[in-house]
Amino acid sequence: IGLILDHAWELASKVYKTLMLKMVVSDPVISKIISHDENALKLLGASTGCRINVSVRVPSMQERLVLFAGTHSSVAQAAQEAWRIIQFDPHVQEHLRFCHDGNDDLPLGIWAGPENQKADDTVPVIEPSQLKLYTKRELVMYLHKAA
Repeated sequence: IGLILDHAWELASKVYKTLMLKMVVSDPVISKIISHDENALKLLGASTGCRINVSVRVPSMQERLVLFAGTHSSVAQAAQEAWRIIQFDPHVQEHLRFCHDGNDDLPLGIWAGPENQKADDTVPVIEPSQLKLYTKRELVMYLHKAA
């Protein structure tokens, strides 16, 4: 993890002051990181200075996203501690295979939770290939409606 973050920080630090890392973790194993009352997650964030968020449960998926955000050192420290916790879970071997058969249609942004869905369902999503057709002002106005 340290080497990956070192390389990412080298590329991003010229533009961004915050580093973000996303991990896909099986739902049964995530409980070791967040604990039942989320105290372990809060303590990990407080001790490292890293902001840590865990995605909502998605019924058709067995995995959740863990997002680490902060300085290089805080993200590295928090992610390494999370991996240490995960590695010592006696059931981790049962959950090492991420598999999605494609039969379940997952809505865009589902792992981000319901509060991050489009504000207005009547506003169509702009395809990335069409972005050049809009002015900055039009894009801002679109985001006010859709986001």
